[in-house]
Amino acid sequence: MKYLERRGLIKTIYSLMMTDKHITDYESNQFDEIGLEIDPEGFNSYKEDVISECKAALSDSLNDPDYYDILQEYIDSLVCEVLSVDVLTPRYVIWNLFAVAYNEETIDHEELRLIRHVSRTLEMSKTDYLELEQYMKTVIELRKERQMLESSSKPYSEIRPLVEEVEIRQKAIITSVTALIGDEAYEYQRQIQSIKPKEDSQIKKTFDSATSMVSDTAGKVASNVKTTMNEKVAPTANNIGNGIVKGFTKTTNAIGSALFGKSKKQDKKQEGQ
Repeated sequence: MKYLERRGLIKTIYSLMMTDKHITDYESNQFDEIGLEIDPEGFNSYKEDVISECKAALSDSLNDPDYYDILQEYIDSLVCEVLSVDVLTPRYVIWNLFAVAYNEETIDHEELRLIRHVSRTLEMSKTDYLELEQYMKTVIELRKERQMLESSSKPYSEIRPLVEEVEIRQKAIITSVTALIGDEAYEYQRQIQSIKPKEDSQIKKTFDSATSMVSDTAGKVASNVKTTMNEKVAPTANNIGNGIVKGFTKTTNAIGSALFGKSKKQDKKQEGQ
């Protein structure tokens, strides 16, 4: 098996943003938000190093006809083959990458091509990939539907039941994706404990501090989503990560707002007001 560690995911996300050969101000801000969510304690200490490394690996090749291949090779170099408490599950990595790619107004096919490559490199099953992709497509459709309803000129009393129905469907997706990722995270935890029994106490500390549910059964992940919703935390994609394994990282507020909240187009519109 092959893996991406936390910093490796951050580099991969920056590289994914570089698929079109430049980083916009919007993407730069998004990268900061994502990095802080993935590694709140360490991101700021190595953020500039990550950016410098990515630019050093890619900038000289921007006009190279083989740029995509060079980008792919760089991401391949970030993959490790040693299981540790800092590795991220393939399902979690791909969901994060999907969320970044689908944050754009139009989907960049080269980005999706790169995500497919990452999934193969991490030896993710085609079934898992297609399932997550379908979830993401549904998320986008629900986002559009909700935005259309909220921009309607109809009375609130007529719109609210429809919005609530969309919210229920959004929560169902969150629950499903969380359970899917949590199941794999739980299996990773078991593997780590069996491979490195001497590190059990550290592993237990890492996982327990992140979430109590994964230490027993992955099925409990879904119940945490329900609790999160009851606490009135916005039902966004960031909540997928809140109840999984903080040691693996958590999905970001930036990703969440892009999926179930404001789109990139809306942000641009507000900036111009």
